[in-house]
Amino acid sequence: MIRVILINLFLLLLPFIIYFAYVYLVKGGRGKNEPINFTPLIILLGIGLILMMGAIAYFIQFESGKPGQRYIPPKVENGVLKPGRLE
Repeated sequence: MIRVILINLFLLLLPFIIYFAYVYLVKGGRGKNEPINFTPLIILLGIGLILMMGAIAYFIQFESGKPGQRYIPPKVENGVLKPGRLE
């Protein structure tokens, strides 16, 4: 579950990371006292939300079990951890 949360958080923040890296490289670190223009931030938030929704749709479609399958939780047998699985 934490993997899904981290992937979604990364996809939400990815456009912001790319944008701020681009602005930093173009301005060369100058202009730190300039006011923030919120128009690109709203667009970046929309792009990040679209990426996040795509990841959620992917996990719903391909990472879930089939109807009738049951989940076997992880357990320890003879000191060895057996991962959870669907049967």
